[in-house]
Amino acid sequence: MAKKQRAFIYTRTSGVVGKQNAGMGARAQLKDCRDFCKTNKLEVVAEFFDNGVSGTEYQKSYQLMEMLDRLNEADVVVSKSGCRIFGRDKMRILLVKRALKKSGKKVMLTDTPNFDLFSDDPHDFLIQELMEVLDQWERMTISGKLAKGRYNRHLTGRKSSGSYPLGYTYDADKNVIKNPKTAPIVEWLFKTYNPDNKKTSLAGLSAQSEVIWGDVLNNSNKTAHKGRHKGKLSPSGIRSILLNKFYIGYVKHGREAMVEGKHEPLVTKNRFTRVNKMLLKNTDKPTKAEKEAEKEYVKTGLEIKYASMTPEEVKESIQASNDRVNQIRERALAEQNKLKKKDSN
Repeated sequence: MAKKQRAFIYTRTSGVVGKQNAGMGARAQLKDCRDFCKTNKLEVVAEFFDNGVSGTEYQKSYQLMEMLDRLNEADVVVSKSGCRIFGRDKMRILLVKRALKKSGKKVMLTDTPNFDLFSDDPHDFLIQELMEVLDQWERMTISGKLAKGRYNRHLTGRKSSGSYPLGYTYDADKNVIKNPKTAPIVEWLFKTYNPDNKKTSLAGLSAQSEVIWGDVLNNSNKTAHKGRHKGKLSPSGIRSILLNKFYIGYVKHGREAMVEGKHEPLVTKNRFTRVNKMLLKNTDKPTKAEKEAEKEYVKTGLEIKYASMTPEEVKESIQASNDRVNQIRERALAEQNKLKKKDSN
């Protein structure tokens, strides 16, 4: 009776298994490879799975590198397709093929059973090159579709990607809704923050969050919101929450202009403006996010101020502001002229 050939099975997903819409092909890949080994009477001696590793990353494919180091333990390597094992980056493709050829191990692909890594036939070489180009084209197409989808979500006032900020979750239709357990934490932060009081400063709120909301924050790690909290919020995490305009109903995507979202705000614009004013005054060296928040504060503050005025009152207020600026400029010029006269004398 002929001895069965020993086989390694290698699978890879770009998305992490267990996360929403990510890594869903792991089971299908493994099943195809196992069925292929059973049909071809191959003995599976080890299985290697790179979870959430892009086809362009070789240095993060730890399972692939381990498999290549142990090639002497198997006769063949089985994978679903060339893009799974070789990847979609030229350097990765060259490194993996070089290691496999050097060891003399055969590669079997369930999607293309006739694949031959060692073939000298020009037609086979052309087909391999075309398949690699198609894999790269497919990757670019998918990336383009995802980017377009995220942009369209942003234009319609929905969060384009990523997890939701603390205080929000999603319903069965993937619409953003308030999280009844964590939304009160955000409301409490905006209502309580006061840098003039040690207990209600960023550090003080961080300490209080562990006492008041510790159990809720621990349980919130299982929900779909941004960040992980070990029983409390950090001062920097609280600052990020207080500067996040998602809580007043806006969404942002990359460098695109901020648009009004479809989700329900947790904080009023008045309260958000007051808190940001206190936060920015209490910061010696504002960060980039805080500088942007300061600009938004001025803009939002004027909108709130002018909202209660008639058009005539708005014009008078703007004119009065311009007059004050002109007066300050004239005084500064007068002081400069005085200094110049003193220097000339």
